[in-house]
Amino acid sequence: MAILCWLISVIQIVILILCERRIFKKKIMSPILFLGFPFLAITLLSICFGSIFNFVSLTKEIFIIWWIGIFFVWFGGVLSHFVIPKKNRIYSDFPISSRKTRRICIAITITGSISILMRAYQLFWGASVHIFASNDFSAALAQGVYGWIRIALLICLTYILCTFKIKETTLIEVIAVILGIATIMIYQIKGVTLLPLVVCVLYRYQSGKKVFSTKVILGSVFIAASVFFIAYALPYVLSGDYSVLTDSEFYKYIGEKIMKYCWAGILAFCKFININIEPSEPWYILISPIYNVLRRLWDGEGTSPVTSYFLEIGPDITSNVFTIFGTIYIFSSYLGLILISFIIGFFAYWSMELAIKNPNNEWYKLGYAMFLFYMVMGIFDYFFYHAYVLIMLVLVYFIGFKAKRSLRVEVN
Repeated sequence: MAILCWLISVIQIVILILCERRIFKKKIMSPILFLGFPFLAITLLSICFGSIFNFVSLTKEIFIIWWIGIFFVWFGGVLSHFVIPKKNRIYSDFPISSRKTRRICIAITITGSISILMRAYQLFWGASVHIFASNDFSAALAQGVYGWIRIALLICLTYILCTFKIKETTLIEVIAVILGIATIMIYQIKGVTLLPLVVCVLYRYQSGKKVFSTKVILGSVFIAASVFFIAYALPYVLSGDYSVLTDSEFYKYIGEKIMKYCWAGILAFCKFININIEPSEPWYILISPIYNVLRRLWDGEGTSPVTSYFLEIGPDITSNVFTIFGTIYIFSSYLGLILISFIIGFFAYWSMELAIKNPNNEWYKLGYAMFLFYMVMGIFDYFFYHAYVLIMLVLVYFIGFKAKRSLRVEVN
C-alpha cells in the first residue's frame, strides 16, 4: 500500500508541475518541486529501509494529507498568478546598491555576532555544558533585543553568502562569515544553522549558477553533516572535553541524530495517526506570532509554538515535529489544512513572481530563496508559526520594496 501511495504522489507532483509550465509559460523554480521532492525522497527511504531500523510504518493517511496539502499550495499559487496585477517592467538593469549593501551587512554581521557571543560567554561561564541545549540559554539568546539581533544577523549573513564572489572577496568579508556561522551554531538549532547555507545554494540557482553538480551536491551533504557534528561537539569542546573528537561512539551518536532529523517529521506524524491522540495545544498555535502580539496588546500571555509531547518513532528515538502538513492537520483538521496550505501557496508563488519580474533585485531573490528553504524543511516541520521566520521574510521584502522604489544603481 505504501509504495502505491508513493507512486500516486509522484504522479500528482509531475502533473502539477506540468500544469504550472503551461500556466506560467516558462520553466520555473516551483515551490511544489521543493516541497514535494524531499517528501518523495524521505518516504521512499522509509519504505526501503524503515524496517531495518525498526521505524514506525508509513500509513496511507499521511499520503492523503500530503496530497491535499500539496494540491492547495499549488492551487493558491496558481490563483495568485491570476489575481495579483502583473507588471512586466524590470526596474533596473544593474544590481541595486550591491556594494554599499554588502558593507552594511558585513558591519551588522560582525557587531551582531560579537554581541551575541559575548552574551553567550556570560551565560556559559561557570555553567554546565548542557546549558547549550537548555530553554534558559535559548530564551536568553533568542528573545528580547538578542532575538532581534539574531534576525538581523541571519538576514545579513545570508545576504553576504548569497552575493559572495571569490575574486572580489576581502578579509573583512571572510571574518564576517566565520563569525556569523560560529554565532548561529551556538543556538543548537539545525534549521537556523542550515538556513544561510541552503538559501545560498537556492539563491545562486535562481541567478543561473550551476549548483546541482555532483561536486556541489556531495559538498552540500558534507557541510550539512559537519553542521550537525559541530553543533553537538561544540559544547564539549568549549568545556575542554576534546575526547569526543576521537570517540567512535560519538560519531555513531551523530549519525543517529542525522537519521532522526531526516525521518522525524514523517514518522512522528505516522505515529500520531496510529495512536490518534488529542493535541495538547489549541489551533491558534499555527498563527502564534499573530496571536501572541494580540494577546500581549490585551495584557495576556502568549503561546509557545513548540509542541509539548514527544512520540516514539523507533528504538530510543522520539520526535515532536510532524511535517508542515501534518502539524497543520493535527491542530486544525482538514479545514485548517486546506485554508493554511492555500495561503502558503498564494504567498510562495507571489514571492516567486516577484523574483522573476525583478531579476536584479537581490532582496526579492533572497526572499524567495528563504521561502523555498522552508518548503524544503516542510518534510520536518511547519516553520511559519515561529515569529522570527515571519519577521525575517517581512523585513527582506520590505528592504526589497524600498530598494525597488529608490532605484539606486551603483556606478563603478
